[in-house]
Amino acid sequence: RHLAQAREAVAAATDARREAASDRATWTARRDTLAMSLRGQDGTAALLQAGIDGLLGPLAEHLSVERGWENAVAALLGALAEAGLAADAEAALGGLDHARSQDLGAVRLVLADDPSLGVADTDDEAEPAPVDGALAARGLVSTAQPGRLERVLDRLLKDSWVVEDLEAARALRAQLPDGVVATRGGDVLAP
Repeated sequence: RHLAQAREAVAAATDARREAASDRATWTARRDTLAMSLRGQDGTAALLQAGIDGLLGPLAEHLSVERGWENAVAALLGALAEAGLAADAEAALGGLDHARSQDLGAVRLVLADDPSLGVADTDDEAEPAPVDGALAARGLVSTAQPGRLERVLDRLLKDSWVVEDLEAARALRAQLPDGVVATRGGDVLAP
């Protein structure tokens, strides 16, 4: 009888140990993830300051946004608004290798010219606004070097619209359920 109780106690202790080890692993992973996210906030900026060939600086420095719509466009671009710009895939991969070797954390890079995106949309006619006051976001953004980044911007801002306020955003979303809408202040409604 004492032997059975001892075995039960050992089994319970073993289960408790396994559970504690599992909890420890979970909390260690969470800690590491949080540490990476905090460190990763500066990863892109640190990489761009490293002087790696083919990294052209912050994406934002290569874009011009119509005055007053900067917050809306930045909100539509999301995390890529603070991305770095790489001349091509080789430069981006070299930059990522450097970031890993220096433990810089998370890095966001956009390719200046991505051949996989196909031919740039040369149709100069703006899409008609489905709601009064709505503007196609792509029409508000230009690049310092025409021809460069055009296809990338076409892809990043496809089906994206900007409006003055949330009331107009709601109206536009009712008309375009698959569209992404940002207000002048930077609020975003998306599918």
